[in-house]
Amino acid sequence: MIYPENFELKIGFDRIRELIKERCLSLMGIEKVEEIRFITDTDQIIEKLSATYEFQKLLVFEDNFPSDNYFSFSVCLNKIRVEGTFPEVKELFDLKRSLETVRSILGFLKTRDEAKYPILLNMCRKIKTYPYVIDSIDRIIDRHGVIKDNASQRLKEIRSEILSKTIQASKRLNVILKQAQAEGIVDSDTVVSVRNGRGVIPVNSFEKRRIKGLIHDQSASGKTVFPLPHDPVQRGYLQVGFCQV
Repeated sequence: MIYPENFELKIGFDRIRELIKERCLSLMGIEKVEEIRFITDTDQIIEKLSATYEFQKLLVFEDNFPSDNYFSFSVCLNKIRVEGTFPEVKELFDLKRSLETVRSILGFLKTRDEAKYPILLNMCRKIKTYPYVIDSIDRIIDRHGVIKDNASQRLKEIRSEILSKTIQASKRLNVILKQAQAEGIVDSDTVVSVRNGRGVIPVNSFEKRRIKGLIHDQSASGKTVFPLPHDPVQRGYLQVGFCQV
């Protein structure tokens, strides 16, 4: 028991705690700093001071210690534990990169001289890694954090359908644009624009009634409108979307 209760404030450790938090690389690190408490057991003190000294030496004398991708993945793991709930793609991607960092750290330390870092290496021996977790995530998510087309057969089919329909709609949109250019509704150098994720044609507001369609957006000045054209062939609005599934 530490006495008095405000001992930390009296010795100014609250300020030291804040300085340490400022240098943390992740939310998990900040949480660990919040959990720091004073100890009185001599053996524990010696062990923790020795580990700190070893790590300080490692940072000074060793190169390329893994220092990227320290993500907090507790939310992701909690979702996995609950039946019927699933982590978001970004959460899985962060989990994968965090596990890769752990693996890199273990590999880094195992190649170091045990005489220099006995405590750190002993800590590493207690850590178990499960490569199949990273492998499982790799089968679903690519190196950019995007779900792969072949993550499932149905997803592959859906994306193929979306791509096919987007190409068809894009072709029809360009046909309507060329017709509008030929009729002098828009300038010859006008190109299809994207507004709110939709393919539209920029038209002078005075000419907006000459293109059948739904006004999807307009410029800040109001001089240009962006209709989503109505396609008489398809009998509907050309939904040229730019989305990710």
